[in-house]
Amino acid sequence: MDQKPTVFMADANTHVNIGSDASDAEEKLMNHLLSPARYNKLIRPAVNSSQLVSIELQVSLAQLISVNEREQIMTTNVWLNQVTIPLRNR
Repeated sequence: MDQKPTVFMADANTHVNIGSDASDAEEKLMNHLLSPARYNKLIRPAVNSSQLVSIELQVSLAQLISVNEREQIMTTNVWLNQVTIPLRNR
């Protein structure tokens, strides 16, 4: 009885693309929440006009470009982060 060797080949180059699914879902969510039909950036984020809106403002100095001591002028680059939680979204 003649036995011939059998060779099995498997493709180990299986590519799973999870990142694009997550970013697609994130993009769909952002488009849904911030669509013009649902969100108007000109409306004040409060239930009524007398209610206070808290805004957290964070300024980080990124770069000091120049200092003019004589005229007391300082030129900088800063990162500005503004956070508010609209009460309408709670």
